[in-house]
Order: sequence, then C-alpha cells, then structure tokens
Amino acid sequence: KLVKWVIKVKIIEMVNLLITILSQNRNIKRCSYQEGLHVNSSKNLDGVITIEYSNDNKVNIGIEFLEMGYPKNIEDKCKQLKSMNSNWYWIILSSAISEKSASICRKYNIGYLDAAGNCLISFDDIYIHILGKKNNNLPKQRKINSIYERSSVVSSKILRLLFSDIRKRWKLYEIANTVQCSIGQVSKVKSFLLDNVQINQSKEGIQIIEPIEILKQWAKTYGKRENEIIECYSFDDVSIIEEKLAKMKKEIGVDYYLTGFSGGARYQPVVRYHKVHCYIMPTDVEKVIDYLECKKVSGGSNIDFIIPYDKCILEQSKEMNGSMIVSPVQLYLDCMNLKNRGEELAEAILMKEIV
Repeated sequence: KLVKWVIKVKIIEMVNLLITILSQNRNIKRCSYQEGLHVNSSKNLDGVITIEYSNDNKVNIGIEFLEMGYPKNIEDKCKQLKSMNSNWYWIILSSAISEKSASICRKYNIGYLDAAGNCLISFDDIYIHILGKKNNNLPKQRKINSIYERSSVVSSKILRLLFSDIRKRWKLYEIANTVQCSIGQVSKVKSFLLDNVQINQSKEGIQIIEPIEILKQWAKTYGKRENEIIECYSFDDVSIIEEKLAKMKKEIGVDYYLTGFSGGARYQPVVRYHKVHCYIMPTDVEKVIDYLECKKVSGGSNIDFIIPYDKCILEQSKEMNGSMIVSPVQLYLDCMNLKNRGEELAEAILMKEIV
C-alpha cells in the first residue's frame, strides 16, 4: 500500500508539472486531469488530460507512468499504447528518461516528460521540446553495466562471440557452451542488452540489432583503463619492424598480435602511421626487444608493446599477409582510444568489417 501511495504521489506531481508546461502555450485555455480511464477490455490508462483550446475545441491526452524509463520498458510501453484502439495522443511520464528512451518515444510518435521537466510533446499544432534540465532522479549505473569493464572477462567473451556473427541468432546454451560459462552469466549480459533494446529475442535465440551503439559504449568504458605499455624505439622503419616480428614468430616461436594502426592498416589502410602497436605476453618482452634490437624509452617511441590484460582480447585473431592481427572488434576498441586519427580508422573498421 505504501509503494502504491508513493507512486500515486509521483504521478500527481508529474501531471501537475505537465499541466504547467502545457498551460504556457497561448493556444491552450485550460487543462483538466482525470485519474484512470478504461480504454478497452485489457487496458486502463493511468490518467487522461483533457485540453481545451482557445477556440473551445477539446482533445484528450492519454497519460502513462513508468517509475524508470529504461529503453526496454519504454519500448514495450510504446508498443502497447500503439496497439490500443484509440485516436488519442499519449505522453509517458517517468522519473528519468535516457537519450535512448527519448529516441524510442520519437520513433513511435509518443510524448515524454521526466521529473526535471525535460520533454517532447507534439500533437495538433502544439510542439514543446525542452532539453538540458538537470535530472537528479537519474538511476545510478546498474552493476550489470560492468559487462563493458575489462575486469568482466566472461562478459567480454560473450560479447566477442555475439559479434563474430551479428546476423546469427544465438541460443543461450550455445553461447554458454562456447564461452564455457554458466547460463546465468549469459542471462545477465542478455538482460542488460535487452533492457537497452540492443538485441532482440525470439524462440530462435538472441541477435544484435544495435551493433554500433554497443561498440561505442564498450569502447568508452574500455578506454577508461590504461593499457600496460612498454615503449621502445628502433632505428628501423615501421614496415621493417613488422616484417621482423613475422620473421621472429617463425624463427623463435614468440607470438605477437598487431593492433592499433599496424593492425587496422591490414583491414582498412585509411591512415598513414609511424608507430607499431603490438600485443605480446609479459614473459616474452625481453626476447622481443633483443630480437628487434630496439631499446626501451620513456618517450618518442615508434613501437608500443601492449601487455594483454587477458587472453580474451586475442580471441578471433588471424593471420593476414604473413602477420598476426587481432580481431576487428579488438581493433575497434583499441583504435577508438588512439590519438592522431585513431577514431577515423576505428570507424572505417566498424563499417567495413563489423557491421
């Protein structure tokens, strides 16, 4: 009962805010609110605002309240409202509405209002769009957001598998068996992506529908933690250094994986570069330095040896023209966090190799 009372109070507060905003339009003479309204056999609206124009014409606005406007909740609510047999315009009220949730409302031509007064209301000749008001009701980032953290190795493996074929529908058990993790771990990643309307789910499985959005969020979080890098300098040109790395693998069996500009150029040679970016295992650092006859420096390097935080970043690596290259997904994550046209290279790889 207490919870219902609190929600009722929130609805009334937001309805009053909505009426205040609407009443500022000079074409609107008055607004009245009716709590709850039976629409059809399966649905009651939370409320209805009746707007009376200056010319005495009236229009009904359906009001629906969501405690938190997570994208999945908004998407489901929009679909439900659009399926109802009514000519009304709808406005969703929510304590917090993210940018993604707002875009979903726009897609369905449904209005929205958050507790701070940010809104989009568009019907008849009325158009009200308010942005930029600070919302203290935004939810704290849920723990599941850690799927993008480097420490969430299992989540990273699940994401990398999904991106190995974004057109495929993946069964949860198939993902769990391939990644060698529990169904519960797969479900946590699935729930987060579903909540953000970045995958869809059917009886055939789950499938990525917003690959660019996922990768941009992933890269943003991924870049918050710096790589462990050994900076070195060689008198050789980058092309010679890369040839020596390939020769090194054959002669002494030390593995390496090109990334950054070095790796990206194999997929999309859109930028010129003067530094080699390369993953090597920490136990092989001195061997590689000795083989290449380079030296460690504290600045002005033309070789960056990156120590993998986990072997998952090397998954789906492959040989291209005699060189070992990390996967397109890893290249995207690395290049997005490189200066000097790294983002340009990342975008080229994204559009040509991933989506």
